[in-house]
Amino acid sequence: MKINCELVNAVKEGIGTGPNYPSGVIEHYIGEVKAYLAAAGVPETVMESDEVTGIIVRGVDDLWNHGGLSEYFYQRVIQLSFPGGK
Repeated sequence: MKINCELVNAVKEGIGTGPNYPSGVIEHYIGEVKAYLAAAGVPETVMESDEVTGIIVRGVDDLWNHGGLSEYFYQRVIQLSFPGGK
């Protein structure tokens, strides 16, 4: 699964680690969140757009700080999985 530097930096900023924090674990969490989105039926065109940055940051933050995904995350994924749900 493709993870670009801009997304990694957006997630680092979103979870408050700063740009110099090592990317390995963060990239792993990004991969997990993107895999969840894909399995939930979020279209590839949405997955590769800037529209998912916020939910990816939220998912990584949930995993990073809370050990699990939040209710908001699940609700937003459902919205993104339907046409016009962006």
